[in-house]
Amino acid sequence: MTSAMTYGHLEVGEPKDGEIRIKNTAIGVNFIDVYYREGVYSAPLPFVPGMEAVGVVTAVGPGLTGRKVGDVVAYAGKPMGSYAQEQIIPASVAVPLPPSIDHKTAAAIMLKGMTAHVLLRRVFKVQSGDCVLVHAAAGGVGSLLCQWANALGATVIGTVSNEEKAAQAAQDGCHHVIIYTKEDVVTRVKEFTAGKGVNVVYDSVGKETYKASVECLASRGMLVSFGQSSGRPDPIPLSDLATKSLFVTRPSLMHYTATRDELLESAGEPLWAANSPRPWDPPLTDAGLLRAWTVANRIRSAAAADDFQIHRVLVSPFIRCLQTAAQAVAALCALPDDNALLDLHRIANVPLDPSRIKVSIEYGLSEMMNAQAMGLLVSQVAPSIDKWFPDLSQLEAVLPAGTIDHSAEPLYPEVPRWGESVWEARSRYASVIKALADKYPDENLLLVTHGEGVGASVSFFEPGVEIYEVEYCAYSVLGRRRQQQQHKVGLEGGGEEEEEEGLNNLRVLSTSGPTGIHYYYTTPAPAVAAAASSYPDLN
Repeated sequence: MTSAMTYGHLEVGEPKDGEIRIKNTAIGVNFIDVYYREGVYSAPLPFVPGMEAVGVVTAVGPGLTGRKVGDVVAYAGKPMGSYAQEQIIPASVAVPLPPSIDHKTAAAIMLKGMTAHVLLRRVFKVQSGDCVLVHAAAGGVGSLLCQWANALGATVIGTVSNEEKAAQAAQDGCHHVIIYTKEDVVTRVKEFTAGKGVNVVYDSVGKETYKASVECLASRGMLVSFGQSSGRPDPIPLSDLATKSLFVTRPSLMHYTATRDELLESAGEPLWAANSPRPWDPPLTDAGLLRAWTVANRIRSAAAADDFQIHRVLVSPFIRCLQTAAQAVAALCALPDDNALLDLHRIANVPLDPSRIKVSIEYGLSEMMNAQAMGLLVSQVAPSIDKWFPDLSQLEAVLPAGTIDHSAEPLYPEVPRWGESVWEARSRYASVIKALADKYPDENLLLVTHGEGVGASVSFFEPGVEIYEVEYCAYSVLGRRRQQQQHKVGLEGGGEEEEEEGLNNLRVLSTSGPTGIHYYYTTPAPAVAAAASSYPDLN
């Protein structure tokens, strides 16, 4: 067992064939690091812990192609050594990180997201109608399993140790939560499933839960033991499995990401693949809130320079979208000479004029929908999440009365299919945006949507659209411009004069650069440049 960690200086060296050197900008801390320190997993001493990081490539090995100095990459798994400023890793384990994703977010979620993907989509492929039991449901992997399994249409039962964690698990999509310090897990699972049991148990606890996990399984069910936070489980006689034809497996993420294709599948789908579901919807970071306001302020400035006003903000019902919309409304309604940094957690002090702008929920703008978004956001009954704006009622509480337009009926009220890809979504987006143009013929619109996939779909419909990415959210501006056509009109005496006829057509606001997707991750606006020094990841 390693009882202490020490800070020291090591020579990193130069990468060899097939290797890259990266300067870590954020690292992940995981329970597997504790296993190595405790001696559960062995490693030659001394060793540098850490199996997850995001960094910038500072050198590449001889003859290596596909990676270059300056690339931003993420990795999770072996080799160990991410608790360091720089390290050398095989290029084959590095995954390119899109600029729209915050380094801290990626470092915190990649290993857990890959684990959740492997458990839900490959070890036991959860289907709609399945019943799932997740131990440690409020933990890092557990919370992802609950959200994702819920979104896939499964009934989710979670176990936790106290009321606070129970509230978190319910918020993350658990239909039933068992506080195992007060209730018998097997009894409650049988009650929830009418005595049938669950199709799969995801068990990261080990010794304390192993026996109950087996008892909770339905006929031909599977126990997936992927951790042992309480210690190694006792051996189970094979004869105990025969009574219900049960399956038990102890998967390792490394075995499921052994090839490059497997790695990219698991690293891409849970977090940032454009054609994959994204069930994870945490609140924005402080830096994300600052960027959201900064970009909206730039849009406002460009709109003012082009002499038109944004009248309505249409927002997808996701936590990040609602937060981003709050920042957008604050920036768009601020006085033109207001250069004060927006309070990151409140917008009540920003001068707003409800007669100038409206906010509407628009389901059709969501790339995909899940039960978490529908149940917790649209219904406006979500519990408070720390200091953020997790639901419409909290957003409304800090806006002047009348700002949110409750009379606006959604154009696309039905829920899109979970896992709908960008390609599948494009025809739907085309019809939604056309309907928006018809529904609000005299209004300039700001669409606040979830993720770059939305932006890609919007730009497919209107190639001139400008998309602005802010931590999984996209600003898309659809405006109206009076395009003038000149007609010759005959005058008495044989002369002619020109008469202008206005045609009300859609146009899109361009605030910088050529058409395409613009990521705002590293450059704060002048109005907040001084404050940006407080947020290193903005510099």
